[in-house]
Amino acid sequence: MPLNRCKTPMAGLLRTALAAWLAGLCLVCSAAVFAQGTPVPLPPLPIDDEEVVEPEDVPPEIAPERSSQKVASPVPAQADQPVPEEPLTPAQAEQPPVPMGPVAPLERTFGCQEFFPGEAPPVLQGRVDKILANKDLAGGKLSVLAVAYPEGTVIYQREADLKVNPASVSKLFTAAAALARFGPDHRWHTEVVAGEGECPDLYLVGGGDPGLCEGDVKKLVDAVKSKGITCVEQLFYDVTFFDDQILPPHYEEKQSDAHWRPKIGALGMCDGNLNVRIFPGDYPDAVPRVTVEPFSSCVMIDSRALTVETVEEKKQLAVSVRESGGNVVVQVTGQIPMKSSNGVLVRKAIPQPDQFTACFARDMLRSRGIEVRQKTLIAKVAPAGAKPIATLASDPLQTDLRRMQRWSKNFVAEQFAKLMGEGRCAPLTFKCGLRVIRQSLARFHLNHRCLQLENGSGLFDANRVSAGQVVRLLIEVANQKEWGELYMLALPLGGKSGTLMDRMKNVKRPVRAKTGTLDYHSSVAGYIERRGGGYVVFAILMAETKTSAYRMRRIQDQVVGVLATHR
Repeated sequence: MPLNRCKTPMAGLLRTALAAWLAGLCLVCSAAVFAQGTPVPLPPLPIDDEEVVEPEDVPPEIAPERSSQKVASPVPAQADQPVPEEPLTPAQAEQPPVPMGPVAPLERTFGCQEFFPGEAPPVLQGRVDKILANKDLAGGKLSVLAVAYPEGTVIYQREADLKVNPASVSKLFTAAAALARFGPDHRWHTEVVAGEGECPDLYLVGGGDPGLCEGDVKKLVDAVKSKGITCVEQLFYDVTFFDDQILPPHYEEKQSDAHWRPKIGALGMCDGNLNVRIFPGDYPDAVPRVTVEPFSSCVMIDSRALTVETVEEKKQLAVSVRESGGNVVVQVTGQIPMKSSNGVLVRKAIPQPDQFTACFARDMLRSRGIEVRQKTLIAKVAPAGAKPIATLASDPLQTDLRRMQRWSKNFVAEQFAKLMGEGRCAPLTFKCGLRVIRQSLARFHLNHRCLQLENGSGLFDANRVSAGQVVRLLIEVANQKEWGELYMLALPLGGKSGTLMDRMKNVKRPVRAKTGTLDYHSSVAGYIERRGGGYVVFAILMAETKTSAYRMRRIQDQVVGVLATHR
């Protein structure tokens, strides 16, 4: 637990001395550790515990966890309907990872305004104010806060309690909640079970694995073959672990088949995306060659494009993807220049992710010499007496979390959002999972009633948070002994990796931060390692501007450069 901020004069002196001592510890180890790319451990920040906040409508009971050893008959319940189980004991609740019980973990939180003491240094405040006075930001909303750590004092603030759309900075909350709920080593399971007979029915049972891809499905099929199965009457797919809502909340606000707007599913694979690559033909007017990965017999390519010497205006290459009669139709139109020898890569969202994975699995069975007699793919619940044939464990949660943060994977974030309801409702729903995410904020001394989190990725007009709330989260999460450092290391490194690979190259100190971008919105938040030890923990949220993301990012990088000079 964080230390209480002392409120008497003598206690204030003790607090100041403690902060100085902690800063001294950081001074000793900071430079050597960060030189190897590992952040310095953050000591506790003295904070107040204020009012007790009652939980919002929490189901009175907890549903049983899904078994990874056998396939049980799915619970025929409505969304968010709880299934009884013995409540957690206080001793169990203390063990990491901390499970979210109905009431006990919802302890003390802050009010709606985040408080950090101290006045910003006038020179630094003035330098940042000058940068943010850029005319490109005129008329927009800004919420900015930077706190020196471990002192816990403000070094810059501007409308720190103003709640705006943070875009993909929302993933900081999703990541923190997932680590608190499951721990870094949690895994999900995809299973194959079989009925009776020499040519049995097979059931591919989805477990919501956020990192499922072609190689994983092939491993499952190889395990089936190793059991001596040579004939399958029908391959069914059981995705009742999730409800049938494959489009995350607020995704309906914009129609697009782009990869960044994926649909999710209990059997969703490859981040819900298809990689479509178009290669020019060997001569002018030739039809281009089109490849699709992952490919299955359910993919139909409708190529209407032409190879040309020079692309005509308004005839640029275009790719669209749609579902038709259980198939995925990839249509290519326009022109591709002959000089595109490496081809053009376009990523598109898979229209029906669960069905696509089942089709891919059926193809793999046939490619391994296993006869599959059925022609139509059908979703069906696996019977309670079905025999377990193969089980595939996902990567540890921390692996998918790192992928989500480094490259801002919306698919992973929304899979996490639904998986957060595991053990709370059956089937899993966005409504249930997002409620658990909001409740988990009590662990980080945030009041869930004071912010808006309506999807896990931050896409479209879903979420509202303030810079103060983001900074509070970053500090509190970094102080989690079990996985605080892992949370920090999952973030992109300025000028080196992920979405920061081409940013902050001129900032003189190491920066780990999460980015967020929407039309006329851009945000960045994270940690700057300070000279002399410690950090600057910051959040820069820009919303409803009239300028490009490129311009906002350049301004943000300038602000980070100034904040990095604070010793």
